Amino acid sequence: MKKISKEEYNRLKKDTFDHLFQGRKKLALEGAKKLYQFQPNDGEVVMLMAWAALENGDPATAMELANTAIELEDSHTNRLYRGYILSRMNIFDGALKELDFAIKKQSEIMTWSLLTKCRSLAGMNNFEDAKKVLQSSIPHDNYKKEWEECEELLEIASKLNDPDTEFEVSELLDRCAEAFISKDYWFILYTTKLLLDNIKNKKNKQNAQVLRLKAMLMTYQYFPAHKEAESLSKELKKNEEFQKVYQKLQDLVKGKHQIQLDEIEKEEIEYTIDESEEITLDEESMEEGSKFKTGAIFFPNEYADVFSAKVYDAFLDKTQGKRVYYYQFNEKTLRHAGVEVIFNNPFYQIEDKQYKCRAVWYLNDFEIGANDFLLEVSQDWDAVIFSQTWGSDEVHAWARGQGKVEIYFEGFKVCDKWFGIGHEAIEIEKEEKSKIDKPVFTKDESSEVDDKAKTTEEILPPEESIEDVLEELDKFIGLESIKKSVRDFITYLEFIQQ
Repeated sequence: MKKISKEEYNRLKKDTFDHLFQGRKKLALEGAKKLYQFQPNDGEVVMLMAWAALENGDPATAMELANTAIELEDSHTNRLYRGYILSRMNIFDGALKELDFAIKKQSEIMTWSLLTKCRSLAGMNNFEDAKKVLQSSIPHDNYKKEWEECEELLEIASKLNDPDTEFEVSELLDRCAEAFISKDYWFILYTTKLLLDNIKNKKNKQNAQVLRLKAMLMTYQYFPAHKEAESLSKELKKNEEFQKVYQKLQDLVKGKHQIQLDEIEKEEIEYTIDESEEITLDEESMEEGSKFKTGAIFFPNEYADVFSAKVYDAFLDKTQGKRVYYYQFNEKTLRHAGVEVIFNNPFYQIEDKQYKCRAVWYLNDFEIGANDFLLEVSQDWDAVIFSQTWGSDEVHAWARGQGKVEIYFEGFKVCDKWFGIGHEAIEIEKEEKSKIDKPVFTKDESSEVDDKAKTTEEILPPEESIEDVLEELDKFIGLESIKKSVRDFITYLEFIQQ
């Protein structure tokens, strides 16, 4: 077995890209093959292998790998590379579609970057330069509303010191409250500072004080905010909103949410391959030895920004309390297949949502079951995790072949997830991970097979406290990045909990 450090791996990837751009096709193919052996499920690596295959005279393999890369990682860079491959093959219609997508995505990233620069300048009270940033470009459609709101706030802020301009205090406070949704905290801090020197109405003054403290909290000015809150503790002791903010600040300055870096075990990441296995570009080498598709596609939509979909053995999850993720299930042991989906909430801090959802399960392109379920999403959740299962304890609902599950929100497909069912199980990670509490659980349901299917609610193990789960998680060797992510997310949830 050969090992390579993360640093060496990244250097090899960079060198392989350089070989491709400089036309050194043989060296590029050699580097791409090595990368593909180490990480055959990395979308960028698979696309790199596709490009190298094209340059070395194998367009059929190049196209197959390019499609697989998009299934694994539908990024604007992968779309750009697939567009390049299609263009080189004279498939210009397809190339244009891919390139338009990549250009549009780049435009979206550029708009977000300019908005961030604008807010940074505004935070320094440099409103004129902030305006010039917005005037220098046309916003991407996805950021157009946010762009226009920022322009309006800049215009208001630049006039607040003008003695000839009059504003209603209540209207300004309403704009401050709206600025929380767009995360224009600079406007709240600037406006409330000016207002607090002139407000006479007690209710408006308290509203401005609380808004200012919340903005300081959201911009991580914990100690100045805590000091300011202490000075207001008697004056606002009956204000419930103030008390919530004050309690959070007290917890934060005591270090309850601080991550102790010196306690984090550091380890060198290594990738391993078996040098005795010669890589081939046939179908069976695509997914860790599985001949089946095992990637996922996430579709743009207005309901859920899905970024992760993994399948697991729900029966194992029930009986052993451990959730193990697979590329391929063992046909002899699989009873219930489960899918775990994670998405960002586009309505975070805007409004609560309820979605009519559906999971449709396929085996070898034939629909074999479906789950209809309601998903309640609170505006307090920036990310949501839910799961669905299908199968039976008594009936062999699954057999060898290509599996797939489709996830729909309000009739719109948001995700496709493929998996294999073969003569052996192939795990995504060899370490079994203890099942942990999720930020959100829907009332998961499973479709029935001959009236014998079990619901996910029956499959899930008894609930445990967060402390018990973290203690069990700490017992596992390694998995430091997972442990850190779990603790960070729990800390964040505690922080935003009202």
